[in-house]
Amino acid sequence: MTKLFVYGTLKRGECNNDLLIQYGAKFVCVDKVPNHGVYGPFPIAGPAEGIDLEGEVWDHIRTELWERLDALELGYRRKETFTLAEHKVMLYVYGGALGILSKLPPWKKISTKWPTGE
Repeated sequence: MTKLFVYGTLKRGECNNDLLIQYGAKFVCVDKVPNHGVYGPFPIAGPAEGIDLEGEVWDHIRTELWERLDALELGYRRKETFTLAEHKVMLYVYGGALGILSKLPPWKKISTKWPTGE
């Protein structure tokens, strides 16, 4: 069963984490996905050479939960990848053109984690 990697509002303590709990998902560990980052002040992940995206690995993701996550993450797409600890995970990445992200304020365009102010 493929695990889920979360980096934004689905992390423990964030506003959408209850969805994972409600559907019986189980926290595995904190980990990183290589060559990905968060763009701007939003939890929008995309490719970022040399940056490791910090987040959490979750397991026991049932079909019904994948369906709910797909609805929640509208505008994002699932990408299969591996974490630094070699967990095979699905990561939701921005589904649009990354060029639009260049319009974000210059204070910090790419970060290793969200919220970026931490």
